[in-house]
Amino acid sequence: MDGKGYTNARLAKTVLNQILSYAIRHDLYTDSSPVLEVDLAHRVRVHPDVV
Repeated sequence: MDGKGYTNARLAKTVLNQILSYAIRHDLYTDSSPVLEVDLAHRVRVHPDVV
């Protein structure tokens, strides 16, 4: 994996949250946003070896 999985997941969550927030504001969706209940996986940080 190239390390972009966390970034893509965060971006997808942001976009979905914005879409559902818009729908809630315009009374197109009556429940609260289910995106707020989704937790992202922890970011894996790779520390390079110092030579």
